Amino acid sequence: MIKNKKFEMNMQKKLKNFTAKPDPSTGIIKPFRNDDPNTYPVNQKETLSAWDVVLKSARNDIKKGDYSGISKVKKILNDDYKKSGGEWMNDEEKKLIGKFKPKIPYEPMNFNLNLDITKNRLLVEQRREEMAISKVQDDIDRKKFLKKINSNRRTENSGLAYLINPIEEI
Repeated sequence: MIKNKKFEMNMQKKLKNFTAKPDPSTGIIKPFRNDDPNTYPVNQKETLSAWDVVLKSARNDIKKGDYSGISKVKKILNDDYKKSGGEWMNDEEKKLIGKFKPKIPYEPMNFNLNLDITKNRLLVEQRREEMAISKVQDDIDRKKFLKKINSNRRTENSGLAYLINPIEEI
């Protein structure tokens, strides 16, 4: 009997703690934390104006193969362009009816296709030869250095002091 009373008291405490239930239509509201992906706001919907919805549905119809929606949109845009001169139209709408003019005048890029390929190839070959010569010279210098170190190991003028301030040239 005592166990049952304790159990009932615990159940009542739990029921008191959970009397306020969240509204199921809004979902469970979690505090947002940047480091936890489970708390990211998921159900965000973009708010579109009626015109944006018409444009979006016309574009979706194009993907399905139905061009009637976009033709109606183009007709509306052409009529508006004739009335207002496209003053209130954005660039995307002007592109749809072919009346878009870039604001910044641009010039096409000019490429010089008359390159002297043989000259560049010769320069590459010269650089390769210079690199090969420098590698050989580095090997010769390294061998001289190691020979000098090994020959003077047991003399007074050897070791770190000799390397820093050599008496003889290597």
